Amino acid sequence: MLIPRLTLLAVLALPLAACGAAARTDVTAARSGSEVSVSRIVVDSSRLTLAIGARSALGITLLDAQDRMLSASERSITWTNSASAIAALSIATGASVSVQGIAEGTATLVATCDGKSVSVTVLVTAMVPIASLVVLPNPVVVYPGAPQQFSVTARRIGDPDMPVSADVTFSATGGTVTSSGLFTAGTTAGDSFVVSATLTGNARVRGEARVTVSAPPVIEPGVWTNVTPRNVDLTHELGCGNFGVENVQVDPMQRSNVYALFHCQGIWKSVDYGRTWAGPINTGRNGGTVADCAGGLRIASSSTASPPTIYVSCIRGAGIGFWRSIDGGVNWSHYNIAPAPGNRQDVYPPSVDPYDPRHLIMAGHEQDLIVESIDGGQHWTNVVMPAGMRAGNGTGAISFIDTGLAAGTRGTWLWMAQQSGGVYGTWRTTNGGSIWSQVDRNEHPHGFAEAYQPDANGVVYIAGAYSQSGWGVLRSADYGVTWSHVGSSGNQRVVFGTPTRVYSSYSYPTGLGASDGPSFQVAPQPGTGGWVSPPTPAAMKEGASQVAVTTDGARIHLISANYGAGLWLYIER
Repeated sequence: MLIPRLTLLAVLALPLAACGAAARTDVTAARSGSEVSVSRIVVDSSRLTLAIGARSALGITLLDAQDRMLSASERSITWTNSASAIAALSIATGASVSVQGIAEGTATLVATCDGKSVSVTVLVTAMVPIASLVVLPNPVVVYPGAPQQFSVTARRIGDPDMPVSADVTFSATGGTVTSSGLFTAGTTAGDSFVVSATLTGNARVRGEARVTVSAPPVIEPGVWTNVTPRNVDLTHELGCGNFGVENVQVDPMQRSNVYALFHCQGIWKSVDYGRTWAGPINTGRNGGTVADCAGGLRIASSSTASPPTIYVSCIRGAGIGFWRSIDGGVNWSHYNIAPAPGNRQDVYPPSVDPYDPRHLIMAGHEQDLIVESIDGGQHWTNVVMPAGMRAGNGTGAISFIDTGLAAGTRGTWLWMAQQSGGVYGTWRTTNGGSIWSQVDRNEHPHGFAEAYQPDANGVVYIAGAYSQSGWGVLRSADYGVTWSHVGSSGNQRVVFGTPTRVYSSYSYPTGLGASDGPSFQVAPQPGTGGWVSPPTPAAMKEGASQVAVTTDGARIHLISANYGAGLWLYIER
């Protein structure tokens, strides 16, 4: 319905149940048996620019106090419009409206539910012709018979950096495509197929994406297989200093879904346990800024959000700083790290409390900084570091230690210094950083690092060099208080494991084309002996920075992020 042009405030209300008292009962029953109220409303974009006559969809997301998405289908959402003679609203659902530019000027839209509200500023400008269309993703590899969703944005004359919506018609070779851009690959392989979009009313304005249809790789159990997406660039430094991929994460609610961030390019997603990948998926709000990021990502292992909440931290690029997505990596919000000295925002991905997905601790990049957040990264407080931990320009690595109890875990952390000859070492706190104790001289290689726990029964692994017990893998049986050396002697970065085995690897962020590692080691659980060094493929020139572990119910899958050597998959026999 099109809202009448009024000079007074126009109020639109959906005829649904009261937002608070009549909230969705199935969600309530699943969580606490009581009503779940709206704590916060997130809008797709807080500022919208439209030409006269142009339309744009606008959506909101309702969140509870834990930042979990709430259904809008049975809640009353009220939209107000300060200037309906400038911008007209029509409602598709309570959480989604269509905005049309009517006349030049500015209007303010406000969505309200359960006493919470969010506003959007709409700027309506004179009509400017569309000059080009951008079809994404481009390029992309699609497997025979597999689907791939494409999206289109337009660029107007004189404003090539501002994407706007446009009505288009899709066409494709190498498969079929729907009117909404959903492409389904055919059975014929090839690397010269395209998905095209043509502007409605002006066939001379077109855009296209290159499509390769190729059979998926054959994954043989017990062998490392390169599964790096074909449309990823591991050759050029690009704009933000491309070192490849250093983090990979599994969605705890959908363990077939795996996410990885490629430097300066964006986030890719696999829905088949790391075998095949599609991306970049960061196509929504601030997606382009997040793509220009040298950094990594984290998903809380205890999160029940679906799609998952993803945290990203960047040390270089336009995206430098801390970001959060609550819709599985499509739209992004930036949060400032206020305690950082000199307002430096370069940080490594956070460690997430295994009992509280909103409780984060995070270390700075080449600076003496540890910060903590209890609201999913929206606000941060500084954690005081004693003099013995302050290296001046090193990159620390910090991890929660799961003590088996939520209260104890909340304040039990392990911090490792960047390698400096064993000067700073490894430190532990049990009270959230009020008091720290040095527990070993071990230090990690420059870059990302973390502790590994197979369970909450006391065993913890770390890797590195300069420990008084020896270089390589260290094992603790008392939650990190004391340590002993296991495995071969030699520098290592990461330890990871499955129910039957413990693995480790060495890597160093030297740059694209470098050879550092992988120096893989493996031992049967519990990792106290029997360590061996199996061979790895020649193409695996760099070792793991992080490895995600998941299972399809029959076999364990290890997905390894190996910097410039890309993503690798190993299926345990």
